[in-house]
Amino acid sequence: MNFSTKIFSAIFLLSVIACAGISLEVFSFFKNEIETEFFSKYKSYGETIGSIFHQLEVATDLINKNAVLLLSKIEETNGIPNDDALGVLAKELGISGFYVIDKKGKFIRSSDLSIHLQKNSLFSYNNDYRLLLEGNSKIAKTPIIPSYPYDIPAKLTMIPNYNKTLILESSIHLEYISKILHQMIANDKNILSLGLYTPTGYELGSLTSSGQFSQGRRNIIKNLSPSYCSENKMIFNHKIPTMVEDCPECIQKGVSKDGKYFYNFIIEVSLTNLLSKVQEIKYTMLTIFIFTMLMNFIVANFLARKMVARLNRINTIANNIIQSNNLELQVNISGGDEIYKLATTFNSMIKSLNRAQKELITIERIKSKIDLAAQVAHDIRSPLAVMEIALASCALNIPKEEGMLLKESIHNVRDIARKLLDKYKNPHALAIPPRQSNEIKHLFLPTIIISVVEQKKLEWWRNPCKIKVIVNQKNNQSYIKASEIDIKRMLSNLLNNAYEALNNKRNISIKLSSFNKELRLYIRDCGVVFPQTKLKRCFGALVIKH
Repeated sequence: MNFSTKIFSAIFLLSVIACAGISLEVFSFFKNEIETEFFSKYKSYGETIGSIFHQLEVATDLINKNAVLLLSKIEETNGIPNDDALGVLAKELGISGFYVIDKKGKFIRSSDLSIHLQKNSLFSYNNDYRLLLEGNSKIAKTPIIPSYPYDIPAKLTMIPNYNKTLILESSIHLEYISKILHQMIANDKNILSLGLYTPTGYELGSLTSSGQFSQGRRNIIKNLSPSYCSENKMIFNHKIPTMVEDCPECIQKGVSKDGKYFYNFIIEVSLTNLLSKVQEIKYTMLTIFIFTMLMNFIVANFLARKMVARLNRINTIANNIIQSNNLELQVNISGGDEIYKLATTFNSMIKSLNRAQKELITIERIKSKIDLAAQVAHDIRSPLAVMEIALASCALNIPKEEGMLLKESIHNVRDIARKLLDKYKNPHALAIPPRQSNEIKHLFLPTIIISVVEQKKLEWWRNPCKIKVIVNQKNNQSYIKASEIDIKRMLSNLLNNAYEALNNKRNISIKLSSFNKELRLYIRDCGVVFPQTKLKRCFGALVIKH
């Protein structure tokens, strides 16, 4: 796996993990929001229905109470009406029926049911009803309970008559339950069924989404848990308290649980719409995730290529340097990141290598020159020996002055050769500056000048020229501290240059003078010269101090 693929894989993998995490978080957030809204909606239905039923219970109790109070007045004034008259009165008052019970609990009047069907004693349902006649109880009320003998849900109110010889009872069948349930289910297509049940599952009223209303069935609901999920639907159970919690008649009729009575409002809701919305969010997030992955793939590929391209640029320059040996090449990369720092370090390394190579070449050149000089110095030792022997044999045949000049010249050449060989043999020869390789001592400059001039006259005897020497300073100001060989070599070179530039006049003048504690040596010839501007441009001013 190459570096570009590694970078791409790392960036893409991190982006996949990040996007997957973000997508899951966003999906979970919206899913929870939809589910919370969905469940809150149907839980609020229970609170709404509970409030409605509480208000209806209050209203029903008030209607029943007013009805029996009116019946009590009629009975006190005109006696007990017959069943037909009670039926007409009940219809006018908007209740289901009136009942009259004697002291034994026997029904003696019944407006909506034949008296022959009223076989049970009132006290068989709740013995506390005797207190209406025998005690201080003024009114007795029931919650919504099954009515005898058809188990139709009804709400009952009982009071004693004016002389406590009879119990007057009114009843209202809860037909309004059907209307309430119809209105709720018509406004919500997710509701599969609605129902109001007792703690034991007795059906006070239920309605399906198809419009079928049922009432009075027992044990129709087995699971009365607060809320649970079954197959593709959710069942919400909201407990609605009644105004009469202790209901002995409820216990006797088998609709109470643990002596307590309340209503269970159960909503059965389809989860199809909720699951559809969740699926829609899931597909939307999946589409966004796939699109994001595509963008991440493109961006990761672009970044990997761009990063590796900068590294490839460094690699290309390195290969070009290897192939061309051109250490002048540099990597041109902008930015402030690690790759830029790497390129800067690489450029610094190449510059250092370039300097080292140039220094090595310079050292090799100097070494070659030293080797050549040493070889020349070694080779001229034998000719110098022969020249010394020849000079000694012919010393009587040449003037003494010329012999001394020749002897001195041979000595100078031998001294130069010896010092070249000494420098060559020194392992640190390349590090020794030229002026430190010769002996520094105090010299009388006029003597050095005259010695060199005499050598040049002898050297140029075939084509002589006039050399004029002028010394304009005191003797104690003519001493310098320098290497005799270097001074003589410098003067010799200057005179050679002047001699080579001579024209027909062939005159050279040498002037030594002092100025501000400095010795100034002037060598003037009459040869061809450079224009002064070009001379300054090429060499500038040359001042040698010792």
